[in-house]
Amino acid sequence: MSKNQLYFIMEIEKYIWVIPFLIDEEENIRRDMEENMKNKFELTEEEKQIENEMGQYKSVSEEKKRKIEKIIDQTKKNKAISLRINNYDLEKIKEKAKREGVPYQTLITNILHKYISDQLYDKDQVFKTIKLLKKERAI
Repeated sequence: MSKNQLYFIMEIEKYIWVIPFLIDEEENIRRDMEENMKNKFELTEEEKQIENEMGQYKSVSEEKKRKIEKIIDQTKKNKAISLRINNYDLEKIKEKAKREGVPYQTLITNILHKYISDQLYDKDQVFKTIKLLKKERAI
């Protein structure tokens, strides 16, 4: 990490976002992406929110900075595990992963992450909720 490298840290919808940036000699924030790169990519709503709120953030102490860097380093580490799964489920996961264009291990990891972060929803429950909302004319 460069000595001019700093981080913005913010929470959006149960996620912690870490945004690295550089400070030049005049203490002006220099973004890693040049202005012309913005035109090449459409920003997500979260990214737009981060850009709009950038002026509200303050630097943290060196101690907090070290703690944050330690947390970031720990989150980058993956743990290899052994998992028993029946053949039918594994084949279905492999088929779905192939359709989505990702390795099946990545798909399993994504499913687990969505489950533990309460982003995995039961399709039947979603349909029941939509039906109920339509019945109540809420949507």
